Amino acid sequence: MLTTTFYSFKGGVGRSMLATNVAALLADAGQRVLLVDFDLEAPGISYLPEFAPADGPLPRGVVGYLLDCWDAKQAQDARRYWCTVTGFDDRLSFMPAGNVVAGSFADDATRFHDAHLFQFHKQRDRGNTVLGFLRELRNQWARRFDYVLIDSRTGLTDIGGVCTRVLPDIVVMVTSLNRQNLTGTRLVLRQILGESIFGVRVQARVVVSLVPVDVPRTVQERRAALKEALGDLDIPSIELPLVPPLLVREEPFYVRQDAGQSDALVLRYRDVTLGLRGLNEWDVEHQVDEAESALRRGEAFVAERLLRRLVDSDDSPIQVDRRVDAVNRLATSLFYAPGDLSARFGRQSSAIAALRGATTVAGSSTESLSRTLGNLAALLRDVTGDTQSRTAHLDESISILRRLLEVFSRDRYPAEHATTRNNLAAALTELTGDAASRAANLAEAIGQYRAALEIWTRDRYPAEHATTRNNLANALTKLTGDAASRAANLTEAIGHYRAALEIWTRDRYPAEHAMTRNNLANALTELTGDAASRAANLTEAIGHYRAALEIRTRDRYPAEHATTRNNLAAALTDLPGDGATRAANLTEAIGHYRAALEIQTRDRYPTEHAMTLNNLAAALTVLPGDAASRAANLTEAIGLYRAALEIRTRDRYPAEHATTRNNLANALTELTGDAASRAANLAEAIGHYRAALEIWTRDRYPAEHAMTLNNLANALTQLTGDAASRAANLTEAIGHHRAALEIFTENGMEYRKPTIERGLERALALQRELLAGPPPRDGEATTATTSARAGKRAARLK
Repeated sequence: MLTTTFYSFKGGVGRSMLATNVAALLADAGQRVLLVDFDLEAPGISYLPEFAPADGPLPRGVVGYLLDCWDAKQAQDARRYWCTVTGFDDRLSFMPAGNVVAGSFADDATRFHDAHLFQFHKQRDRGNTVLGFLRELRNQWARRFDYVLIDSRTGLTDIGGVCTRVLPDIVVMVTSLNRQNLTGTRLVLRQILGESIFGVRVQARVVVSLVPVDVPRTVQERRAALKEALGDLDIPSIELPLVPPLLVREEPFYVRQDAGQSDALVLRYRDVTLGLRGLNEWDVEHQVDEAESALRRGEAFVAERLLRRLVDSDDSPIQVDRRVDAVNRLATSLFYAPGDLSARFGRQSSAIAALRGATTVAGSSTESLSRTLGNLAALLRDVTGDTQSRTAHLDESISILRRLLEVFSRDRYPAEHATTRNNLAAALTELTGDAASRAANLAEAIGQYRAALEIWTRDRYPAEHATTRNNLANALTKLTGDAASRAANLTEAIGHYRAALEIWTRDRYPAEHAMTRNNLANALTELTGDAASRAANLTEAIGHYRAALEIRTRDRYPAEHATTRNNLAAALTDLPGDGATRAANLTEAIGHYRAALEIQTRDRYPTEHAMTLNNLAAALTVLPGDAASRAANLTEAIGLYRAALEIRTRDRYPAEHATTRNNLANALTELTGDAASRAANLAEAIGHYRAALEIWTRDRYPAEHAMTLNNLANALTQLTGDAASRAANLTEAIGHHRAALEIFTENGMEYRKPTIERGLERALALQRELLAGPPPRDGEATTATTSARAGKRAARLK
């Protein structure tokens, strides 16, 4: 708690209005605030209707509390002496000087005066007793409020002394620029700063009020007088401009008026409020605000330091729920703060560690613990890292979410239950593994999404319904299977995307509308069929991508803009057409990839950068052109693949590493040249295919394994050499083609078989041709030639 006294040597300087407006700003910022009218001789705030309770009379306030303590010879429960102010959601309370409306204040004030309770210098024992009551009052404030703002009596009085030296942590001295105020302010400041009570040294700030804006020369002179009056007192000051209408009317909540939100007086009130918040070590929300501002400046260490203090402090006075909320908010901001790859790794690790610590801080607070676990599970899903660490984080996230499902039962917490189901499904869809475990995880995720939709119906939870429809569709698009089941899943997914778009309209939900358009387009591009339906689906997908880009502009949504550019380029690459149309589509696609790379730089988006390099290279490899341009495109593509492999290392991104190795090998096999360079390119390509097969094993990645076997076989078929090596290469190629056919048959991917069969037939034909030997020369006997061929064949087949 921070206790602040607003004091002025003379009245009429806007002290009470400053106190009430600062109280309103603090309460609106979510702080628990008590405003105290401690002017026991001429109370002002106590008469304002804005502070009257909605359901009864004013309590007896400060005077009533002290009199009752004196009569009972012990401190009283102070809650009976303050009330809640209407319109602030119980965040602003008011302790009046007394019940000035009902008239009891007059009697209480008379008794208080006759008891001489504040005449400390005359009756020391009585004074010590009253100081004890005030200490207990301050303790009770501290248990219930973040800020206590005291509107003090003016002048040099005993009441003023209590308000400026006994109760506060800080005194805000409100003064005008006239000589009387400046002289009195200097006198009181020296008294305040020269002694302490309860062992706490009181701080001070100066607020210069009623500063006119139309007499700059006079104001400058009076500022010099203020500086002279303060002398060696190094005290910060703020000026409040004069607003003439406020001289004749009281506006305790002026900062809440719409018309005044940007005027100079409101801005200065905010400055005073922020200054107080910066002094309050218990105002954790303000500390988080400041740490997030530091994050935006690139100073992550400020956030990391605050997180450690919030988690590691065993004796923090901040309430557990507020500490945990602060950790959740700041850890999330730290986790998603932009930066280069190494910085992001460090920040994400700090954020995860803080949330794990917050689960210990939460202790038995079920609500805080559950909220923190849910946030931790969400961040674990988004941790950047290699496949191994990514899997470990996803496993931890899934474990946490299963635990939360037991806490949030469907009957008692339907909304939280559905949220947890949705999040668990999202984690399951991202978990990698062999084909069987991947299918099982996706199947479970789909079941979780369907269960969530039973709660999140379109009528009751339209936004959540649309979200889950979109997520369910995403999972369905990832589910593999035979051609029929794959088509069924994609068709169902497309239906869910279309249903989500009925809720997520462009006008009401532009960001979600664009996301779903992008996802719907992705599903359409994957839907197979005859040539006509395939072209129609790709054409519709391209339309959705273009519509999404109208919302996902580069300025507003750079990352999403780059993603959609990438997807649009992929669809244009796949769209069939005649020579000119095909070339135009590929040229446009290449332009989109290059534009995406301007955003997806290697430093900021390494994984996306590598993906787009790979995709751009793939487009360049199929762009038609003359021999020179074709060679140039293939050469550039090979360079792009090599650059992608610098990021997609085998250790960190094994699946992507294998993909890029395979694609690089494909480009190398198509690059023409003289016999030596052609042989070198094919040899290198074969090495890349073999390396990819070490990752894409038959058990874990049957489809990719079979595809790479086929590509390796094609490269081996093209490799020249002497008869023995040629025969060995063809024999190996035939074996790879047959193994690929076997895998595609086992996995129900019949549509892949014709391509493999054509490669197998070509390899067998070449083998037969090789075994048959060269044609006979003129003048040679046929029998002798045949015999010689048979001998060569026998030698090769041993």
